Amino acid sequence: MRGSARFQFDSCPIGLPAGDRKVERFGWTFAPGDKVMQIENDYDKDVYNGDIGYIDDVDPDAGELIAHFDGRAVTYGFGELDMLVPAYAATIHKSQGSEYPAVVIPIMTQHYAMLQRNLLYTGVTRGKKLVVLVGQKKAVAIAVRNVSGRRRWSKLQEWLRPNPSLSRQIGVAS
Repeated sequence: MRGSARFQFDSCPIGLPAGDRKVERFGWTFAPGDKVMQIENDYDKDVYNGDIGYIDDVDPDAGELIAHFDGRAVTYGFGELDMLVPAYAATIHKSQGSEYPAVVIPIMTQHYAMLQRNLLYTGVTRGKKLVVLVGQKKAVAIAVRNVSGRRRWSKLQEWLRPNPSLSRQIGVAS
């Protein structure tokens, strides 16, 4: 196990008896009280990638799990549980657009490729009340200085540039 999956395993609450009201699917065990994240859009269920919820019940006889997302109950068949993952930890990428009361960010020089100012900024700005950086001062310094990141190869600049011939064709004044 690597990365956030390893942390998920290590940080799950232990000693909470789930009894028979649990299900193991797609490499995870789901039980009442577990915090979960939806990892793909499901328009029928009105649950979207990155939504966080809590499991209310697991019914092995019916083959269903019920989770609450923002006060709404959502029912999943056991075959649909590949859309859920435990949410005791999330990557910075998965946390974009969300906020949390507290955020803990491991930052080590061994993760050199990930030491980028934009990633550190995104992670730090997810915390509402508390942000804790765990690791090396040198890694923080490298990340703060590293503004390069990966070059994005899009045509956005070209698309935004005025196109006189197209403007004439569709009757837009320059």
